[in-house]
Amino acid sequence: MPEEVYTLELSKVPTVNDGTAVWEWLQFLRAKQKEEFEMIAERNPEIRKAVDTLYELSADEEVRAAYEMRQKALRDKLTQIDDSYQEGLAKGKHEGREEGREEGKIEDARKMKELGFSVENICAVTGFPEETIEKL
Repeated sequence: MPEEVYTLELSKVPTVNDGTAVWEWLQFLRAKQKEEFEMIAERNPEIRKAVDTLYELSADEEVRAAYEMRQKALRDKLTQIDDSYQEGLAKGKHEGREEGREEGKIEDARKMKELGFSVENICAVTGFPEETIEKL
């Protein structure tokens, strides 16, 4: 899928509201005063989140450092979850292969028994004990 790049010339944004969310976001991007941010945020909950995040990021160093540490902790947790998922997926595939091999050996033993192979020969080929072969 081709990527698209849009250029916004904020100086050319219409000053009259056309009723779209895009217009509100453009007003947010143009805003320079806290009052402008607040006025726009009152009308749109998504922009409210953006304004709140902007306030957090522009706060003092201590607050910003705490925010960045929280974001890092969240990213670390997501990585941990993904790693656990990948590990579980690999384990599941391994167990599935093992079960498939076992089922294949059982099927081979059944066929050999139907063809009249001796129990000893079937045990030698499959590695199953005699009791298992006799139950088939």
